Amino acid sequence: MSAPAPNSPDNSQRNRLREFQARIAQRIRDAQSAAVAHPKLAVRCGSLNLLLPLASTGEIISVPAVTKVPRTLPWYEGLANVRGSLIGVVDLCRYFGMDATPTDSTSRVILLAPALGVNAGLIATRVLGLRNVEDLRAAEFHADGLPEAATHVALGSWRDGSGGQWTELSLEALAASDGFLQIGAA
Repeated sequence: MSAPAPNSPDNSQRNRLREFQARIAQRIRDAQSAAVAHPKLAVRCGSLNLLLPLASTGEIISVPAVTKVPRTLPWYEGLANVRGSLIGVVDLCRYFGMDATPTDSTSRVILLAPALGVNAGLIATRVLGLRNVEDLRAAEFHADGLPEAATHVALGSWRDGSGGQWTELSLEALAASDGFLQIGAA
């Protein structure tokens, strides 16, 4: 069998495939060497501006109907049915020892990612969108003004371009903490 002529359809397809593979390989090398953007979900809890890692969050929903559970701590709002799954709903502000979150048209429930192993959602006063930490300045972490329960799960502090303070939380630490997992009142 003879080799295809240099300008035959078989060779031009092979050349295009090689060029395509070379472009893909270059894109992979560029992506690996580029700075990795770390978007965070920005939420407000009372007067606190919080950043939550996207990998630890799930869906964001309007506050659903919640069924109270007797003999639970005040910050545990109860159970909600979210598309057939029972989700424990926690008022994040109350958990942090602040005033209860008013549930209005701007408040939302942020479901924790299934990988955290806890079927829970956090009521936040408002979801503010995504923030890229590359657009923020690292700030010295100060626990002043931050509720004690929040200091145990805080990863650090950031400042935005207008000087606003943001506290990054570890939802992994929150979901694993005994204080969060023990909802029963004494």
